[in-house]
Amino acid sequence: MAAEKLGAARVLIEAGYYGSAVSEAYYVMFDAAKAILIGKNILRHKHGAVIAAFGEHFAKPGLVPYELHQWIIAAEKDRLIADYSVEDDPDISIARRHIERAETFLERISSLLEND
Repeated sequence: MAAEKLGAARVLIEAGYYGSAVSEAYYVMFDAAKAILIGKNILRHKHGAVIAAFGEHFAKPGLVPYELHQWIIAAEKDRLIADYSVEDDPDISIARRHIERAETFLERISSLLEND
């Protein structure tokens, strides 16, 4: 599912829908984080709980680079702006940054899941 969202984010940015691209990029990271947590029998559903558990169980002990945790936090912040703000739409540079990070995030998490 995360790979499909990544493809959607790429299509959306090319169409000029930067806010929607940011939102999809965030969900790539969110779905991947949730998947790796489920793989360790850590069940969280709310966004903040998933992000916190990912940080606690994977970033803090060094199982993933700390920057991955920072990326999902930043993506959630920009997704909230993209989805709910009536004034501040993300621009193309923000959308590109989150898509690039989502690609790396998904690669790292997929690799960990495959090796488990």
